[in-house]
Amino acid sequence: MGFFPAVSRNTFFSNGLPAAICHCCRLPAMRFKRRVRSVGIVAASLAVMLSARIGSSGNVHQVGLSFTSMPSALSSSTLLEFERNGHVATRGLLKPQHLKHVADRLWSVAEVERNAAEQHAAEFTNDDSPPFLQTFNPHRRHAIARELAMSPVLAATAAALLGVACVRLYQDCLFWKRPGDDYTEWHADLWTAPLATNDAVTVWLPLHRVDVEGGPLYFQTRSHRDLMSFQHSGELESYGHGDFLPPGQSGTHHAPLEVGDATWHHGWTVHGASAIEVPPSDAGRGRLAYTATYFADGALALYTATQMEDIPSYEDWLSQVDPGTPAEHELLPIAYRQPAA
Repeated sequence: MGFFPAVSRNTFFSNGLPAAICHCCRLPAMRFKRRVRSVGIVAASLAVMLSARIGSSGNVHQVGLSFTSMPSALSSSTLLEFERNGHVATRGLLKPQHLKHVADRLWSVAEVERNAAEQHAAEFTNDDSPPFLQTFNPHRRHAIARELAMSPVLAATAAALLGVACVRLYQDCLFWKRPGDDYTEWHADLWTAPLATNDAVTVWLPLHRVDVEGGPLYFQTRSHRDLMSFQHSGELESYGHGDFLPPGQSGTHHAPLEVGDATWHHGWTVHGASAIEVPPSDAGRGRLAYTATYFADGALALYTATQMEDIPSYEDWLSQVDPGTPAEHELLPIAYRQPAA
């Protein structure tokens, strides 16, 4: 049951077709995310459902970390923006003083995991200088990352944005874009996940302030529901249409992002990141962001993903789940379940 009690989730979509088709058929194949009715009625319904799910106080049970209340983070306009655009920012979702403590520890995690990240980058990029270093699933090895990945605020926010009652954690990552790293190519998260679902969302949490020059995410708005490009990609390409300019030269961003702000994007939303544009002497260690991806419980596992670069994220569980069956495994824990009424 979603957050649309009076209207089907497909109401906003063309002819009731599935909500989440990406641009992948009209973008070049990429590796390593480079090369590689009344709106008022709906908004009111959203607010009523959100209040009912979270409780009259609007507070989520807090474990370890301290967070702001859910209603201030998820208004009806926030939910509608995500539904329509495929991405949204939640300002002040986490308290800066608590996130700073987490950030210091996650920088240490990134340093500890650096060798593995560099080895993965070397395997999946054709360049000597990959556009970022990625640490897969630090929550499996580091308590601080697990505390963040399984925090009620992040997981409950993910469920609210997707309009589902229960979400599982698919993966979490650290993305370290260093001074001098190039932009990150356009991609969608579900291209690299062996999941058959339209209900997945990723939170992108910068661990320090990120200005426009600091390598924020850029999004292709509404790309999570762009059925036209999916249907007519071949003909459009013959007319010279289809490819986007790089992130930073096109796309929409939510910068500046303060400590405690987060952005969220749908699993089919095409996104990328610009290069860090400040001088290396001013960039310090670069930009570190934490991400966690959640998906609706009940999604089916696939034999493999469309693109293979995220194999380290799922190789430990995929061989133990039969294709075409629900993606249920101890490495895909339930992160949030709607409390019983």
